[in-house]
Formats: sequence, structure tokens, C-alpha cells
Amino acid sequence: MRVDPAAAEDRPGRFRRALAALRQVAGMPDYERYLRHVRTQHPDCPALSERAFYDQYLNARYGNGASRCC
Repeated sequence: MRVDPAAAEDRPGRFRRALAALRQVAGMPDYERYLRHVRTQHPDCPALSERAFYDQYLNARYGNGASRCC
């Protein structure tokens, strides 16, 4: 069985795309897509760091850590 060198080189790209799709299905935001959006739609605004981006997502989804019933 021969492996196509071009296909082998694209494995990291396919893995990133699969991971992004999995995150989207799970409801998690995609940082790379966010960066593309900020660069194209808001070039004058600085982008959040990856950590700040996910912290903002978690805070928006679950609040500030306070326990809640529903």
C-alpha cells in the first residue's frame, strides 16, 4: 500500500478541521475562526488572547462561577 505524500502532508490540516468541527458540534467556539473574523470585520480592534477568548466563552455560558440550579 502506497501513501500519497500530498495526503500525508495534509494530515495536520485535516486533523485541525476535524477538531474544529467536533468543537462546533459540542457547542465550543473556534478561536481560529474568531481571529479570521476580527481581522476581516474589525481590523482596528485587537483580538483577544486564546486564553481570554475561552475564558469569555466559559463565563458567558456558565456565569461567573456561582452555582445555579437550572
